[in-house]
Amino acid sequence: MDKPSPINLLRIVLPEDATADQVPWYAFDAKHVCVGSGHNVLDALPPHQQLQLILPAGVVAGHLITTLKTAGRHLAAIIDQALEDTLLVKREETHVVIARQEAEGRLVWVCSAHWLNRWLARLHGAQLKPDSAFAIYDLLLAAIQPVTATTPTGCIFRTPNGQVGYLEDASLVGELLGTTVALSEDLFSQPLQDEAANFLTGLFAPRYANRLTPGQFRRSGALGLALACALLLGAIIHWQQLAAREKSLKDEIRQTFAAAFPGTPIVDPIMQWQSKQREASTGGAASDALDTLSQFANTLGAGILPRSAEYREGVIRLVISESDVAKLRPKLEAGKREFNLSPAEPGFSRLEIRTGSKP
Repeated sequence: MDKPSPINLLRIVLPEDATADQVPWYAFDAKHVCVGSGHNVLDALPPHQQLQLILPAGVVAGHLITTLKTAGRHLAAIIDQALEDTLLVKREETHVVIARQEAEGRLVWVCSAHWLNRWLARLHGAQLKPDSAFAIYDLLLAAIQPVTATTPTGCIFRTPNGQVGYLEDASLVGELLGTTVALSEDLFSQPLQDEAANFLTGLFAPRYANRLTPGQFRRSGALGLALACALLLGAIIHWQQLAAREKSLKDEIRQTFAAAFPGTPIVDPIMQWQSKQREASTGGAASDALDTLSQFANTLGAGILPRSAEYREGVIRLVISESDVAKLRPKLEAGKREFNLSPAEPGFSRLEIRTGSKP
């Protein structure tokens, strides 16, 4: 079984050139600590669990747009109207992401839709599935003074009131902003700031199934566990009710058996009851057969000694000697009994007499 990748999050810094062969990357563990970095072609990036994109300053612009805090569902329309007077290209050619509320207005990111589509197509061709994408400015700290950071192509900054910008000549930053706080550590190894806005929304939202993580199932797992506990509790209660009903029925059978057969030791009343019923059934049939044979024997008269006698299914079967047959025939004919004679062993005949009823 493959071991999970130690890289929980792989951050790719997308170059402005959408045809660039290699991309810089930064690896983070589950505690969001940077554990490595490098440059690779897309097909040779290290294995990872999540993929994050950082959009460069050259293709992302931040706009502070004055809006009412109560704009609600009309916010997007207000922003589109405000951007019409600001953008140098058609609104349809841009991807607009509404970000955080700043003191002087709503921060809105604007990115080239064509550029973003090209990079996403390249990533898809390399079997890479990004989970999120953020502006490079969201890596800058918020402070009471302007914060700057040097990038391979220039210098980016963020002011205390939320304005962001990019200058190719870093020497102009001081003249424009005055006193600044320069980020001394590698910008791309920094954590994202709170309320960072994900660019992979709307038409750019991932079309593949999201990766499933334990955190996504936390609530469903809790509900499933609660449901399982409820079902188990219901099953236990139902089992206890059935057990109580079974005990009650056994007690009733025991009492009924004791009343029907007083003095009989009770071990298993159900089996004993069935045994008594079988005994009664068998004994009754035998008693009827014996009574029938006894009554017929009284009609034979003295001197008739059958070699064997049997009564079954309303027919008396006798094996008697030829001399006894001669004695019985007149009586049977006089009594108009239905009988039948057939040879048996030498000197004896088998006599079958129908009694007219079955046992």
